[in-house]
Amino acid sequence: MKAFLKDNIALVAAIALPALLAVVFAISAMAVRVSVEDPSTDFFIVTDYYDNGSRFQFDVNNERLNVNYRAAEKDVSYSAKPRLWRVNVPEMTVQEISLNTPGGDGAKTIDIPGVTDIKVINVSPGPDGYSFVDSYRPGGNIMTEVFSMDSQHRNRSGIAKDGRLVSFKIPDGNNYNYYNSRFLGWVVE
Repeated sequence: MKAFLKDNIALVAAIALPALLAVVFAISAMAVRVSVEDPSTDFFIVTDYYDNGSRFQFDVNNERLNVNYRAAEKDVSYSAKPRLWRVNVPEMTVQEISLNTPGGDGAKTIDIPGVTDIKVINVSPGPDGYSFVDSYRPGGNIMTEVFSMDSQHRNRSGIAKDGRLVSFKIPDGNNYNYYNSRFLGWVVE
């Protein structure tokens, strides 16, 4: 066996070095997951949302999430109705919050219990040190094929801190909404 290894050192290196590199990548990925604490602050996002093309407008002002609605104007076409979500951390579960269209003309502020009456801040990074990451897509190389937890390589949104990325998925599986998702604020009740 020693003679074979000595005579075929290039072949042994060609097999052993990539395997060793794969082990190093796996250990470093695990080290990041273990060394960076879990996220702890819930947050709001909105998807299927275009600032100027939506009847709904979202902003954080005076530590409150404001949801405003403007009635359709003549000869103005608006995009689809946006969807409001609360991401519950650390489980990274997603809860849709219903946006009801008020009747009448003009602009109106919409009150949503449990949303517009709680303290929300729009800072980055958030209170737990995480920042929102919009529409990342894992690469398609051999390392992500082997070590990625997202084998389907779909667009995802998530929060990141010190090299750790914690993703979440909108339950209906609509990949398109990740392209125009917008972070609104951290819940700091």
